[in-house]
Amino acid sequence: MTLTMIRVLALVLPLLIAAPSSRAQEDAAAVQQLLALNRDFRSAYEATRKQMEAGAEPVLIVGGSQLELYRRGVREWSADITPPLYTRYKAMAHIPFAVELILAPWLNQQEPGWLPALQTYRDKVAALRERLGQLGFPAEQLPRQQAIADYALRYMDTLLQSRRLEPADLRSFARGIGPDLLANADAAAALQLDLMHAETARLRARLGEADWAKLWILVPGPKAPRQGNLQYSYYSRLLRGTEDEKRLLYFEGMFDPQPSLNQLGRYITDRQAADLFFGDPYRLDRDLLADGAARHLDRLFPR
Repeated sequence: MTLTMIRVLALVLPLLIAAPSSRAQEDAAAVQQLLALNRDFRSAYEATRKQMEAGAEPVLIVGGSQLELYRRGVREWSADITPPLYTRYKAMAHIPFAVELILAPWLNQQEPGWLPALQTYRDKVAALRERLGQLGFPAEQLPRQQAIADYALRYMDTLLQSRRLEPADLRSFARGIGPDLLANADAAAALQLDLMHAETARLRARLGEADWAKLWILVPGPKAPRQGNLQYSYYSRLLRGTEDEKRLLYFEGMFDPQPSLNQLGRYITDRQAADLFFGDPYRLDRDLLADGAARHLDRLFPR
C-alpha cells in the first residue's frame, strides 16, 4: 500500500464510520421536531378548548339531586330535584340489600362471623318498623314499606336462631322481596321525574325560547347506571326528534360541575373541527380510529 493510499484512507475512513451515526442523529432530530409539533397541537387544542368552554352558554348540569344553570362558568340558578320521599323509598329498598351485603362475604364459610353485624342491623330495623307510619309515605304505599321491613326481620330472626347461612336460603330471600324493591324504585323515579318536569318547565320560561334553543344539557354520572339513567332519559324524551337533542351529553365518571364544563369545551372544539375536516360535526364524538380499526379487524377476523 503506497503512502498516498494510506493518506486517502486516513481521510475517508472517519467519514465512512461517522456517516451512519450522523444519519441516526438526523433521524432522531426529525422525530423530535415532529413530537414538538404535536406538543404545539396539544397546546393549541387546550387553549381553544378553554375558549370554547368560556363561550358556551347557557349550560344546564343535571346532577343526581340538583339542576344547575351556568353562564360562562358561573352558576346563576339551581333547583333541587330530590323530594324527601324519593330518598325514603330508596332507603327502604336498601334494607334487604344491606342484609345481603352483610351476609355475602360469609357464604360457603363455616364460621358464622356475620352474627354480630346482623344482630345489630336487625335491632335497628326493628326499631324503625315501629315508626314507619311517621315517615310520610302515602296510605297506599305504606303497606309495602311495612312488608319490606317485616320480610327482612323474619329472615334475620331465622338466621340468628339457626346460626346457619345457606346460599339457597339467601337467594330465596332476595328473590322473594325483589318485586317490592322494584316497586319502590318505580315510586321514587316517578317522584323525581315529576319534580324535574316542573323545574325544567320553570327554567325554560326563565330562559326564553332563544336561550333554550342554545342550551347545553350535561348529565354527569357513574358508569353503571348510564343505560337508562333517569336524568338523561328524561331530557332525551323531552328533546327527542329536535336539533336540541344533539346538545344533550352524558359524561361518565364525572360528578362535579367543573370537569363537566371542561369536557363540554372538548365536545364543542371537536365538533367544530369534525365539521370542517369531515363534513360531519359528530365524527369526533366517537374514536377517530374507529372506522379504520373496524376495517382492519375485518381483515384480521374475516366474517
